[in-house]
Amino acid sequence: MPVYKEKRSLYRVRIWKNGKKKDWKVRGTRSEAKEFEARMRMEMEVAEPEEVVRNVPSFSDFCLARYRQHAELHLKGSTWERSRKYQLASLMEYFGQMKLTAIGAAQVEEFKKFQSNRGLKAASINDLLKVLNAVLAYARELRIPCAELRIQKLKQRTKRRVTAWTLVELRNLSTSLRHSSA
Repeated sequence: MPVYKEKRSLYRVRIWKNGKKKDWKVRGTRSEAKEFEARMRMEMEVAEPEEVVRNVPSFSDFCLARYRQHAELHLKGSTWERSRKYQLASLMEYFGQMKLTAIGAAQVEEFKKFQSNRGLKAASINDLLKVLNAVLAYARELRIPCAELRIQKLKQRTKRRVTAWTLVELRNLSTSLRHSSA
């Protein structure tokens, strides 16, 4: 019940909307406080209608219309200029006209194969997958219908074995350093 009695002829009206509460103090009778509550609910509905996304945007439309401004505002300037805009371009090249709801695990796997066949290494593909995940997470934050998927990264093959320098290699390094400083 959103109408609470505070004192004699003083009522507190509390309305919750979208997880936020609004409180007012109303002097008068309980019925006047309930009328005030009904009027405020109507005004709040007219002032802030909930945004309903009926048409699911394509990946490139969402990136250009919404995500780009978000990324430019929230990322470090050099991050946007040096890498993120190019990563988005690569993602838009592949996922471009696909609807956000159409991007599923199968499409992501095909994207990995496509990028791998183009010669990209696992680390670069994983960077693109991180950006794709960020774009989809932002769409979910805005309550735009999109794919709910867990993106699995590629394993990065690196040298795990530690290699030690031999005495001959260390001598060669030492002599080359002596000769270059002279």
